[in-house]
Amino acid sequence: RQFFQNCLRMVIATSEWLEDEEPGAARDDMEAFCSEAFAIIEDAWGTLDGCQANLANALVERILPILKAAPGNKLGEVANRIYMDLLKSDFALNGVNADTGQLFTWVGGFTIDGICKKMLRTKNGSSFGDDDSEESAFEAYFKDELISSFRGDGELGAAETYPLCEAFVNDMCQFYGLLRNVESMNHSKDEDSRVSFYDMIMKYLADMNRQDLYITFCHDLHAELVARNHNAEAGKALLLHASLLQWDDAELDAIHNHLPADQSRMRKEHLYRTAMAHFDKAECWEQAISLCKELVAHQEMYTLDFMKVSKYHGHLSEYFRRIVEGHRHLPSYFRVHFRGAFLPDVKDKEFVYRGNLLEGIHDFKQRISETYPEAEMLMTDREDIDETGKYIQLAKVTAFRLGTEANLPGYHRVSHAYEDTRDFYYQKSFRKRKEKSANEFLDLWVERFHIQVEDSFPSIHRRLEIVERQSTVLNPLEVALRGVVEKNRELLEKIRALEKIPDGQGDQPTTMALQGVVDAAVNGGLANYEVFFTGAYQETNPEIHADIVENPEKGRCRIRHNPKREPKPKPKPDPTPNPKVPRRALRGARAAARHHDGGLAGSRSEVRRGDTTPPRLHDGEVCDAQVGDGEAACDEVGLWLRLGSGSGLGLGLG
Repeated sequence: RQFFQNCLRMVIATSEWLEDEEPGAARDDMEAFCSEAFAIIEDAWGTLDGCQANLANALVERILPILKAAPGNKLGEVANRIYMDLLKSDFALNGVNADTGQLFTWVGGFTIDGICKKMLRTKNGSSFGDDDSEESAFEAYFKDELISSFRGDGELGAAETYPLCEAFVNDMCQFYGLLRNVESMNHSKDEDSRVSFYDMIMKYLADMNRQDLYITFCHDLHAELVARNHNAEAGKALLLHASLLQWDDAELDAIHNHLPADQSRMRKEHLYRTAMAHFDKAECWEQAISLCKELVAHQEMYTLDFMKVSKYHGHLSEYFRRIVEGHRHLPSYFRVHFRGAFLPDVKDKEFVYRGNLLEGIHDFKQRISETYPEAEMLMTDREDIDETGKYIQLAKVTAFRLGTEANLPGYHRVSHAYEDTRDFYYQKSFRKRKEKSANEFLDLWVERFHIQVEDSFPSIHRRLEIVERQSTVLNPLEVALRGVVEKNRELLEKIRALEKIPDGQGDQPTTMALQGVVDAAVNGGLANYEVFFTGAYQETNPEIHADIVENPEKGRCRIRHNPKREPKPKPKPDPTPNPKVPRRALRGARAAARHHDGGLAGSRSEVRRGDTTPPRLHDGEVCDAQVGDGEAACDEVGLWLRLGSGSGLGLGLG
């Protein structure tokens, strides 16, 4: 082994010197020396027939940079012969791998090691394949010279083994190409594609059962994500390594530049704690909670280290407190559709991107423009595009989960958006009628698109491909109901915030929000929805009623109306004040109601205190919002709308 290593090192250095040496006596002497050295290497190599594969770990890394497909290069010819003999010896000793069905797993493993060491950048900044000539020489050898050698060999060229030889060549070239793409994108702004290449490399290594290299790439990816300040994604990268470890005392070797030698359970705990710190920085406390619970269970049931149990329970308490009291903003997400002459990895595909904190659509558009400067940004759907150009359609999407439409606390809905999010929606409005209605809300039809991505956010990726899509059409009545329910939810959040303020101090934003509902000076507010309560829309816009009739599942949004019904007596207000609602907020609501009395003729608005139970509905099924004339329509949390008999609309706070 040492003999061949030294000989190859010597002839490689001599050959490199000859490339730059001018013709002369010195050059002639060195060429003669190389010729004699090549002859000695070939003779010695021939004596090892049958056990050459045992030298693969020492020689593959040496000969990879000098494998050549060009004839006439003596150094390349020697390297080619050695590599081919190593493969044949591997086949003779090991045959086809019973687990993977692959050839050359022994030599192939050292080939992958050699490619990694030569391709990935080292401390001095050098890398293998920096110029196109070396890249072409490496790929040309595998695709041309090695394939030709396989065909000419009696055993490897047989019908049952040759396809496996081709698969080996394709695997090596694919792996080489992935590493080269990662290396070439070191300073690229397209960080999403770089992470995708990392992911493909790690999946390839997992299929090859190369756990050592897989772990190395996990930590390399983690370091890159930390450098880019993507803490949630960095935490997920560490969990890829942690998922390979067990809660046992198995001794593990050190990982160069990453982790010292340790027991499996100690290393897993360390990775979990580091990931929790990343999730804490990213305000993804839900992700940290799941890890912390697993640590508590392990320490409580197996190691019996109750001090650590107490410590991790303290972390859990802090994470839950931050979820409730922290002022987190919903993460921003964007739909991106690549159309036109893009590379195959994104061409004609749709993705959801996870935006930066408080990033708006215009800031995101600028960022994507810097990554794809040659592409035209489209903010609306367009069919007439030139397939030779590049177009990117952008739209903001909203994360949602089943259950978040209910009247949950605000922090709970934000929490759902941070915890394993796969489902999103976006919508666009349109008109069905050519002529405009007198009330613009009667023309407000909305098509709502529900999309699902291939994995959950947060992930190691900041973009995920859309794999499923559905669309539903909402008629103007449904849109109005959703608008009222959402406004009720918004007011409820403000009331909950008021409950934490000492009585009498009040809150100006809440007063303004109430006044904006009761006396909307811009868009008309709830008065625009009166046509839905009276049923007049069935005559002026019969397409709305037809849509409800044709779609039975929309029956829940019907509003029962009965203009002949006499209004029920108004219940007497409870004289006991409700301590949970600050007096100043109530005074502000009363003032807004008095101001509103002059706006809609005959309308009645009131704020009732002490009555937290919404009135019963005597006509119509229970739904998001229902009213009978003279009745109250409400959501189950106590914010309700009431319609006076033959009059306008009012607002009640239960």
